[in-house]
Amino acid sequence: MEDGSAIASAKGAPQGTLEAAKEVLKGSPFSLNLAKSKEKAIEDLKLEGLKALGTYISPIRPKRTFLQEKLATLQEALEALQDLPKQHSLLLLRGSIQLLLRHLQRQLDPTGLEDLWEEADTLIREAIIALVARSPSESPKEPNSSLIALPVREGGLGIPLHKDLAHELFLAAREASQPTLGLIRKPLAQPTLDQSQPNQGQPRLGKTAQQVLKEANKARLAGFLEDLPASYRHARLENASYLGPISKDSAKEDPYSTLREATEEKRRKYRSLGAFFQPLIISAGGLMDLETAKTYQKLQDLIGPLAANQLDSSISLALMRTRATSAASIARDTPSNLARSIWNTPRAS
Repeated sequence: MEDGSAIASAKGAPQGTLEAAKEVLKGSPFSLNLAKSKEKAIEDLKLEGLKALGTYISPIRPKRTFLQEKLATLQEALEALQDLPKQHSLLLLRGSIQLLLRHLQRQLDPTGLEDLWEEADTLIREAIIALVARSPSESPKEPNSSLIALPVREGGLGIPLHKDLAHELFLAAREASQPTLGLIRKPLAQPTLDQSQPNQGQPRLGKTAQQVLKEANKARLAGFLEDLPASYRHARLENASYLGPISKDSAKEDPYSTLREATEEKRRKYRSLGAFFQPLIISAGGLMDLETAKTYQKLQDLIGPLAANQLDSSISLALMRTRATSAASIARDTPSNLARSIWNTPRAS
């Protein structure tokens, strides 16, 4: 076979199969290492399957056992998150642990494995509930599956559900492999001009993995917004806007001019709220939504100008202390010569 394995007869591998294969390979660029080779009967392969390249090629029963072992590994990793700070746990969950089984969805036929993929989603959901809880004894409300699966830019956690994608991802991976398999397999019919370069220039019939994920997110978002009150939709868009990256040309040259640009933009946005309104902006590069700004203006009117200035000063001082602590932490781990070049950056006039 193309992966280096050799199939003997349909009734099993007779004695001396490896030696015969070694003789066949004489004079070729390949050689057979008998110490690292083994024989397995075809009948045994049909019952037990074959573990290869991190996946399992077998009937449903051995494949289920293989996936159950992987789920146990996922569970151990999720349980280890409980000993970490919640922010660290969330970062590891989103950026690493939830990816442990993703490659298997491209390799394992999901037929007969649906309940196991759902179990993977259940384990992740339980881990999220543990992160949300303020204490081990607290039982938070069951999280919405759409908020777990939706991308961060749509207000979710960005952890797709395994059960939703298993079938489509497997089909996408199988079709993506056809051009390569066409170059490896020997043509069964008489060779023609079209067979010399199979699938070249032919349109793809199925979806790519990226298209599968995009369509799943689009459908889930549409269903989620249907049942969401208007005020919640508004809050979701506002929160999602804070998570987008800052893309300003001046940031590549001078960070101080970037801050000035952001300040001027905020002033223009809130100019209609009155000359004495001072917007409090604490998001990372985001602008307060108009409704939020109006709420803060009412707060300023309610407590009076003196108290409003004191509140602004207190929050500004807290932010300055936070930035100073972060700067000190960075400087402590930075070589002295590099630190001088960072902190001595000339300010723009």
